[in-house]
Amino acid sequence: MTFALRASIISLSITACVAALSASADARKKIDFELSGTVVDFDTKEPIEGAYVVASYKVLRSDFATTASFCVKTKGMYTGKDGKYRFPVEKLDGRSPFTTNAIKSGYFFKDSSYPDSQLWKRQDAEAYSRRDIFLKRQDPSDADWHLSDGEEVCYAASNREAAGAGITFMKLRLAEYKRLKGREDAIQSFEEQIRRLETLPSETASPK
Repeated sequence: MTFALRASIISLSITACVAALSASADARKKIDFELSGTVVDFDTKEPIEGAYVVASYKVLRSDFATTASFCVKTKGMYTGKDGKYRFPVEKLDGRSPFTTNAIKSGYFFKDSSYPDSQLWKRQDAEAYSRRDIFLKRQDPSDADWHLSDGEEVCYAASNREAAGAGITFMKLRLAEYKRLKGREDAIQSFEEQIRRLETLPSETASPK
């Protein structure tokens, strides 16, 4: 499953149950757990050390005709020897965080695990655990690097700090894409995206 398809499926699932979650007493309980998982080698099933994982936090925004989801903040971390990552869950709305993605030189995103609909509706610690991300080694003779749909870009971030983890992720992806001699237009597009986010105001300069 590609990252773009995975994100689309997640988005549809979240949209279908978000109203029920908002009204649920469980959705208003104290959050004493994190979103967690392991970055795993797709073939060997061993944890991957030194992978950079980014989490995308989103909000819903509505106008007269549509409601859309926008990334407003990213958080990131490198995995240790156990390959594990964890991020704070800020709200039980399915968007805080929305998705996670991982990158490491010599690998490309292959798949990820996600709870089934019944487990997801519970919105408890188990629903936010075991979010494993599977990376597959590149074949040097047949590079299989795929650019995903950019969930980690976070265009709606209001400041550089909020976009920071996404910027780090994109720089790592850009370096890998250059290493694999990717298309020049794609390289230029990534460089433009990074420059745009790096020109955001600092958090201290943002309106209160």
